[in-house]
Amino acid sequence: MANTAIDLCSKALLLIGANAIQSFEDGSRESSVCSSIYDTVRDTLLSNRLWTFSLEQLDLARLNETPLRDWKYVYALPKEVIRIRKVSNSKDFDLMNGKLYSNNPQVSIDCQKAVDVSEMPPYFQTALISELAAKLAMSLLGDSTKYQVFANLAQRDLINARLADCQNKPNIKFGADSFWITVARW
Repeated sequence: MANTAIDLCSKALLLIGANAIQSFEDGSRESSVCSSIYDTVRDTLLSNRLWTFSLEQLDLARLNETPLRDWKYVYALPKEVIRIRKVSNSKDFDLMNGKLYSNNPQVSIDCQKAVDVSEMPPYFQTALISELAAKLAMSLLGDSTKYQVFANLAQRDLINARLADCQNKPNIKFGADSFWITVARW
């Protein structure tokens, strides 16, 4: 069974010794705090690195409005875009107020986007649960000792998640001329 945001928050709450929640609106203090911090904690953790599972290529939709300054075209950036890694088809562009301005009639981007829990691998979910537990320990319990314990756990889980995620990328293949200093010596 796939986890949900509620499941991840409940696991973090149980880690710190608090009660699990059934929804973000169940009326409890726990649900109120989880509701207010979940998206921010998730997006902060996602923007910490270009996680392979959160990368996507998108063709941007051109807007039918007058662009700013010297630009010919304006494009809408989807709300789930956290960071733009690369803009294809346009060497010169500007980003402002959730829009991309360019002189190219078609623009594609390689970007990082906010993903649903169901798209997150277990290593990232574990890091997110630990990060939530650290924040919740301080917010709900006011216990700086528990906060420190869970902050350390979150740091360790984040390192493990980074190691797992980097294994999803292909190895760099070295060619015969890659070791030019060795070749030059002989």
